[in-house]
Amino acid sequence: YLINDNIYQRVDFKKFQDMLDQDVPVEKRAHSSDDIIKILDELHRKQQSRPKLTSAWALEMQILMGMRRGEIPPLEWSDISEKKITISKEQLTEDGNEFVIVGHTKNYKNRYFPITNDLTDFLTRLKAMHDKYYPNSKYLFPADNKNGIITNRAVYSVYQKICKKLGIEKDEGIILGPHSFRRNAI
Repeated sequence: YLINDNIYQRVDFKKFQDMLDQDVPVEKRAHSSDDIIKILDELHRKQQSRPKLTSAWALEMQILMGMRRGEIPPLEWSDISEKKITISKEQLTEDGNEFVIVGHTKNYKNRYFPITNDLTDFLTRLKAMHDKYYPNSKYLFPADNKNGIITNRAVYSVYQKICKKLGIEKDEGIILGPHSFRRNAI
């Protein structure tokens, strides 16, 4: 049962180059500036009409920070300081429908995001809503469920509904979802 060598090292990858699809240009895997403005405007309308819908707030934060969907739900007010937001946890999906919080990010490295003017404005609006509707929650995006927070699926659902409403289409074979906001932020 002992493996003496790594066969991967013997593969001649040049033989297979013609079988690979060319990379999709990043412009097609990110949203246009116009689409982002439309999405943010629609999110602001949702926040005005249904302020308790924390997943709409969470999607705005994802756009502003380029976060992974799973890093948004476990954010706590204690993760925010005057100068930065610490991203040190994520929400994982287990067994298809079980959402658990783990004490690390995808790559096991904490990240720090600087507080920008846009983020300051967002956090001020979020805090006012939070104080009114969720004063006892330590989480930025509470929900009435087992963990007391929204799920990463809720963020995706808001994204899908907004894109459908606004007529934002994606090209076939190109993955364009909330993760694309990471590319936009970069």
